[in-house]
Amino acid sequence: MWQWLQDTLGPTLAIISTFALGGSAIAGLAFWLFKILAERWLNHSFTKRLEAFRHEQSKELEHLKSELKVRDEQLKSLRDAALNQLGIRTATLDKRRLEAAEHVWGAVVDSWRFKFASKMTTALKIDEMLKRAPLQNSEGEKIRAFAAHLWKIWALENTTQINSPDKERPFISALAWAKFSTYRSAMTLPVTQISAIMNGVGPRMIRDTEPLVNAAKAAFPKWANFIEEHGTSAFPFIVDDMEEEVLQEIVSSVENGSSNSKHLETARQIVSDVAKFSESLQEKPVPPLS
Repeated sequence: MWQWLQDTLGPTLAIISTFALGGSAIAGLAFWLFKILAERWLNHSFTKRLEAFRHEQSKELEHLKSELKVRDEQLKSLRDAALNQLGIRTATLDKRRLEAAEHVWGAVVDSWRFKFASKMTTALKIDEMLKRAPLQNSEGEKIRAFAAHLWKIWALENTTQINSPDKERPFISALAWAKFSTYRSAMTLPVTQISAIMNGVGPRMIRDTEPLVNAAKAAFPKWANFIEEHGTSAFPFIVDDMEEEVLQEIVSSVENGSSNSKHLETARQIVSDVAKFSESLQEKPVPPLS
């Protein structure tokens, strides 16, 4: 700064001394000139510093923009990868759900023998036959023989499914599984009844059908009153409608995924009732005694 003042004030002071002004005038003039030049220097210094600051800020801003661009590209790459993986998982899950739906519906189709047997029981007095089958007389013997004959002609000898659909339960909706489970138990009930008759076990083999009745009323509410009135005897008359509802729910499961929260508790109770009915069966259906 001192050098700059010398360079700037030197010529001016030389001019002033040439004119030989008075001491006080020179001092006043010098102060005035010094003030002006100092202000100019300060303005000049401030301008330079401001330009330097702006330059640094511009560099910092460009650096920040560059970093943000890099991070944005990284985030985009991660997002694209995540979406791609999600798409793969979704496609895989959709494929698995479709396979599950096909398998469960295949189990419904494969139960045609049970469906046929269920419909045929409408012509029989099943409850009366169950009561009289244990009789150790000619009547009881005829009833047992007749049941054994039905067992064979209805092809009920193989009631075990080679490819059980039970492992598909996680991949269809809770309500679809509940309806299917109820339908399956309702269709296999005649098998259990015929088995009990032909082996002379009687009603004790089927101790409690109330859980199955409750499950059916909840799973197929359209027929709740009819089922309430007739109990398990209602099943042969509504088997086709039950089957159709199972199909509709399986299709809905594929299209819409899992059941909504409103249906979850209903489905849970239905499955629980079906399990109670299965546990109440004292024996498994067996082929005719030879």
